[in-house]
Amino acid sequence: MKFTITFNGNDKKADGNGPTEASQYRILGITDSVTSCDCCGKTGLVKTVAIEDSETGNMGHYGTTCALNPAKCFGFSKSEMAKAINRFKAEQQAIWLAARRLYKSLGGQMIAYDFRSTGGDVGSKVADMAFYNVCIEKVRAAR
Repeated sequence: MKFTITFNGNDKKADGNGPTEASQYRILGITDSVTSCDCCGKTGLVKTVAIEDSETGNMGHYGTTCALNPAKCFGFSKSEMAKAINRFKAEQQAIWLAARRLYKSLGGQMIAYDFRSTGGDVGSKVADMAFYNVCIEKVRAAR
């Protein structure tokens, strides 16, 4: 699944006093469509942070560890990165919930599943994953 969250760069400082300090680097968003880090070369990442160099206009995708590393010259605080990641997760969950509702409203079938073996409860999951993925894409396109 391809997913991207972008930000306008007007986040407040952790103390709530005005926007974050101007920086040469800006977090553009977090995505799961790029799964390798432009810094260390690690592949198979669940998500990467898109960062733009405002002086050169270059953009790269970095794993969260590289994006937070001050030696990489990005200068993002852990709280800024945590906010970006939390927004990504919340938006992703909202899309999945809306897609599940759409799936069910269009006649998609649910099947019982016992999650107790993984520490959960008895629940249900979608029977037709291909149709559910179509619903996810419809929800994303509508946002």
